[in-house]
Amino acid sequence: MEKGEKDVSLVNGGREKAEEAGGGGGGAEVPGTPERQPCLPQGGGGGGGRAAQGLDEVDRRRKLSASNSVAKNRASFDKGAGGGRLGARVEARLRRRTGLSRFGLTVSAVILALLLVFLIVIVVLACTWPQTPHEHMFPVCTRAACLQASAQILPKMDSNASPCDDFWKYACGSWLRAPAPPRPLWSLAEEQRLRYREHLRTLVTTLPYPMDPTTKEWKLQHLYESCMRLDSIETDGTRPLIKLIFELGGWIVLPDFHPGAWNMERTIVKLFETQQITPFFQIDVVPDPRNPSKNIVKIIPGGLDLPHKSFYSRTPDSPVPSAFMQFLRDIVALLGARSSDAKRFSTNMFYYQQRLATAMPDNIDIEDPVASSHRDTIGNLREKAGSIPLMDILQLVFPKAIINNETEVLVPSSKFMNTISSILSTTDRGPLNEYMMWVVASSYIPYLNFEVRDIEMTYHRVLTGAQVPAERWETCITTLEKYMGLALAALVEQSSHNAERDATIKQINQMFDNIRDAVRSSLAKAYWFDKELQELALQKINTMSLQVGVSSSVVNDQYLKTFYNRLQIQRNDFFRNIRNAREFQMSYLNKKLMEPQEEYKWIDAAVGKNVAYIPTANKIVVPQWMLSPPLYNPQYPTSVQYGGLGVEIAYAVVSAVLPPNILFDGEGVLLNENSTVVNHSATTVRRAKAFVVRDVVQNGIASQDVANKTALTSVIHIAALRQAHMALSEALSSMPHLHQPAMESYESEQLFFLTHAQSLCSKSTPQQMDIDLTTSQHLNGSQLLPAVLKQLQEFSHAFSCSPTSVHYASNISPDIL
Repeated sequence: MEKGEKDVSLVNGGREKAEEAGGGGGGAEVPGTPERQPCLPQGGGGGGGRAAQGLDEVDRRRKLSASNSVAKNRASFDKGAGGGRLGARVEARLRRRTGLSRFGLTVSAVILALLLVFLIVIVVLACTWPQTPHEHMFPVCTRAACLQASAQILPKMDSNASPCDDFWKYACGSWLRAPAPPRPLWSLAEEQRLRYREHLRTLVTTLPYPMDPTTKEWKLQHLYESCMRLDSIETDGTRPLIKLIFELGGWIVLPDFHPGAWNMERTIVKLFETQQITPFFQIDVVPDPRNPSKNIVKIIPGGLDLPHKSFYSRTPDSPVPSAFMQFLRDIVALLGARSSDAKRFSTNMFYYQQRLATAMPDNIDIEDPVASSHRDTIGNLREKAGSIPLMDILQLVFPKAIINNETEVLVPSSKFMNTISSILSTTDRGPLNEYMMWVVASSYIPYLNFEVRDIEMTYHRVLTGAQVPAERWETCITTLEKYMGLALAALVEQSSHNAERDATIKQINQMFDNIRDAVRSSLAKAYWFDKELQELALQKINTMSLQVGVSSSVVNDQYLKTFYNRLQIQRNDFFRNIRNAREFQMSYLNKKLMEPQEEYKWIDAAVGKNVAYIPTANKIVVPQWMLSPPLYNPQYPTSVQYGGLGVEIAYAVVSAVLPPNILFDGEGVLLNENSTVVNHSATTVRRAKAFVVRDVVQNGIASQDVANKTALTSVIHIAALRQAHMALSEALSSMPHLHQPAMESYESEQLFFLTHAQSLCSKSTPQQMDIDLTTSQHLNGSQLLPAVLKQLQEFSHAFSCSPTSVHYASNISPDIL
């Protein structure tokens, strides 16, 4: 086949081969035709026609399928070409705006994608990252005083205890377990006072050798040295006391007593005049409640040896009365009495004092300024209590004063004076001599030789549980505090730096102002106060002043030289120095009566034991010893300052506007007992006291009797803690927030309550606890703390206490400031 024929066969789909293979009678080939004509089907049936028809159908379908495939491919191509054109337009626009090439756009897209991933990661981390603890969000105080405060607080705590269930153990647990000095009572306040006495000893023993015997330095140094000269004291033995007894007419229990040489009236007058020894009662000089610018003589019950009159109601064979009678026997036997006389004397003395105890008013009556300030003339008292030589006593004690029948004095009550007079008139000379000479002897026992002091120590082991006596240096410093306290305060003042003193005074005054503002605000909201009483309380708060330690006007050398002019001190004669010191105290009473000075109202409180409110001066007095660490440091954290000294000041401020001090007005004048304010004053605390008593008893904190006796002071303490907390919040509002070193997790409020709780930490012997429960008007620390916290929502909030916790404040009295 030639080339042209081959092409035709391909064009015809190879039908010639199909026809040859079919064997059917196809049409005859036309001779002379250059190419074969396609065989068309003929009319009529034939096998070859049907085959050709089937092939045409197959060919048609094949072409249709190919046509559809081409159409689909073309549609797909057209669609892709459209998307490509859109992408091309976007790309062109981006390149035109950014000036980047295609590669640059690709890199930018990758970077943007990575940034988006990073953003998502950061958001996720921020949502799931742990928050910074609060203690790490604020700076830590780096002052030395802050470190010192932490070092004092942390070792006393027991962090294993729950603050909401046992805050006493939480705050004081480790301190309570630590060994304590063998004393009847040991507390943080006692520890502070011991440190203060050590400081006083250092100041006294390092004084330059004084040459002028009229200076305070000379008198301080030689009084201290005479006390420390135990060899001289041991050499003298009991002779100085026996000599004094015979100067007073003798003692019936001792040999060589001559009844005719003793005169009861003359002896009692001489005791009051020169020795400040006060059988039956004491004599004091106080501001006149009606006119505080003047002073008046006040008679105070006294004359008992046991801590409280209730001790005389115990059976004679109980521990304390039995030990007391043994003490009496041993002392008089040592002084020279026969054994039988000593035994008889001890029995008589116990029962005589038991009789005197029936005349003694209750402590509550003594503390009530109205009840204990009954005004009477000497003339009336001579008629009611004629057996008491009161006129003679006062004329000799106050020789420069005009004492006559019209002279007024303050007495606890007419009943007290009548009872004492009755006892005097019905007592034989023998028992009177025994009692009065015993009062003389017992007042000098601490200043005698070791053998006498050892007998006293044996008695105190039973009475207070004391195991060993105080060290000699401490006894001597305590003696100086008693007779020359102002001179010691002057030494402390003169040894301190002016800048430190000024900073201390400034800080404490600011604290006082904040506390006073808090109390003023609370008083304005005290709906249970009568309107007139509320106005009086606000007037007292507005005019109240503060005395921090002793002022510079009373510690200068010239003032003190004049003040101690009548005090005569001798070298190496301790007993004589004590006698002289007592005579000086009587001369001081004379001076107070005849030449009243404003500072006489608060000098004793400035060297006293506690922050005090002086109602006749409307003044708060902070004692000298409280102005040093660990109780106070001007650089301490604010919460520590307010939890310690701040609460003490708040207690004094609150006590000024509650009974009994509310009975004095802002000028220090005692209100008339018939005034409506006096009548309404008791109602201000009646409901609060009843509420606290019920709460204390129901929670098993104290007995009904103890709760009743301590209710008023507990109410004052609750109010004081609340007011100090309010003042702290106000002070902190203007200060940067700082945390304590090593205590970063403790907030300021928690430090406040911790500091206050630790100021109450104390432990006592069972014997001392018995005395405190009998005589004190305050709950002890372990009782007071839970009683107070149950009334303070501020504590529950500070420590996030649950409603089921022991200290949670769920039932609060609405009638407490």
